[in-house]
Amino acid sequence: GETGVGGLIGSNVGGSITDSYWDMEKSLQIDSAGGLGRFSENMTYPHHADTFMGWNFSEIWELDDNYSKNWGYPYLRAILPSMIDARIQQWPQASSIIYGESLASSILTGGEALAQGSFLFEDDTIVPEAGIYEATVLFIPEDTLNYHSMSETVPVDVIGKVSITSVEELQLIGNDSDYPLHWHYYLDQDIDASNTDHWNNDKGFIPIGNDDEPFTGQFDGKGYSITGLVINRPNDDYVGLFGSLSGEVRNLFLKDVSISAGDFVGALVGFNEGALIRCSATGSVVSRNNSGGLVGYNRGSVSNTFAAVKVSGNVMVGGLVGGNENGSVSMSYAVGEVSGEDPVGGLVAWNNETVIGSYWNIETTGQNNSAGGEGRTTDDMTYPYSPTTFVDWDFSETWKEDFDYDNNNGYPFLQDSFTSILDWYLY
Repeated sequence: GETGVGGLIGSNVGGSITDSYWDMEKSLQIDSAGGLGRFSENMTYPHHADTFMGWNFSEIWELDDNYSKNWGYPYLRAILPSMIDARIQQWPQASSIIYGESLASSILTGGEALAQGSFLFEDDTIVPEAGIYEATVLFIPEDTLNYHSMSETVPVDVIGKVSITSVEELQLIGNDSDYPLHWHYYLDQDIDASNTDHWNNDKGFIPIGNDDEPFTGQFDGKGYSITGLVINRPNDDYVGLFGSLSGEVRNLFLKDVSISAGDFVGALVGFNEGALIRCSATGSVVSRNNSGGLVGYNRGSVSNTFAAVKVSGNVMVGGLVGGNENGSVSMSYAVGEVSGEDPVGGLVAWNNETVIGSYWNIETTGQNNSAGGEGRTTDDMTYPYSPTTFVDWDFSETWKEDFDYDNNNGYPFLQDSFTSILDWYLY
C-alpha cells in the first residue's frame, strides 16, 4: 500500500499496543504504527531475548523448537487452524490400540478441547485402566499447503466402564474413589435391593449424586431391573436412585421401590438435568414438594418411559414428573395413583414446555388434569389400545404390546432386547 501501511499495524488512533512484534524481512516493512520490528532470526527459535518478552509459554504459546509446526515461530497451544481430523499416534499403556484410529468427531474442536475430552472403549482389555494418561495425538490439517501436521502430547481421560452386579456395588458409585460420578456403569444382571431397608440406621440407600455433585456419567441398565430399593430420608432433598443427574440413564427398570423424602423426589431421579431413555418404575414415592413417579423435577429430557408409582405429596405432584421446567417429556405414560394439593397432575404437575405423545390414566391416577400429556381411560391404554393412544410410538424396537396381559397388565412395556449404549468400540 501507499499510506497507512505497517508491518504490524497500519494505523493506530489512541489504541494500546504492548509486547507485539513484526518480522521486518518477511513483511518487507521497517515501519509500523505500533509494535517492535525484528529480524526473522530474532523471531524464530531460539528467539532473541528481547523478543516475545512477557509471553506465556506455559499455557498459551508453544516454542516451535524443531521447525515442524510454524516455521520456527511461536504458535498457539489451544488454536489449531483448519484442523479437521485427529488420530491416536501413540498410546504407551495400550499397545493393542490401533494407531491411526479416528477419534470421535464431537471432540475435534482443537487441542484444548481434545485435551479435556473423554474416551470410552467397549472392550476393557485393549485400554489401560481408567485414569488420566498422556497420549500422543496427531492433528491433520485440512489445508496441507499452508499448515503442517502437528503432533501433540495431551492428557486423555480414560473413562471407567464398570459392571454392577449387586446393590452393594451400586451403592459405591459416588461414595468410593474407585467409583466416581463421571464414569460409565452398566448392569450385568437383575439386582435385588430389598436388603436396603435396614441400611444406614434404617435410612436405606444413599442416592447417587446430590445437588452439589450430580451424577455426570452414563448408566445403562441393559434391560435389567433393580427390585425393592428402599430410601427413607424424610428430611433430605434431591432423592431417588439418582438424587441429582446431569448425565444419562437408559434401559433401566425399577420395581417395587419405596421412597420417602423431602423435596425434589422421584423413584428414578430427584432432580434431572440429564437424559432418561427407556426407563420405568413401579412402587411408591412420598414427599413434601416437587415429586413424581419417575422424576421429581425435570430440566432435562425424559423419553420412552413409564411409571406405575403411587405418588403423594404436598404441592407439585405428578404421576411421571412433578415439575418440568424447560425440559422435554415424550412418548411416556403414567398410571399410578397421584395425590396432593395444587398443582397436581396425572402425568405432569407443572410444566412450561410441550409434552409430546404422552398419556396418563385418568381412572387409576385419580386425576382428570395434567400440565401436559393427554388423559385416557384404562380401556384406551390397555390392549387393544385405542387408535388415539400411543400415537406414533415405536412398537418395533422400543415398545411391546402386552396382548396377553402377562407382562404389564395390558399396558405397553419396554423391550429388553436392544443395542446398548455400550455396544460401541469408541464412544
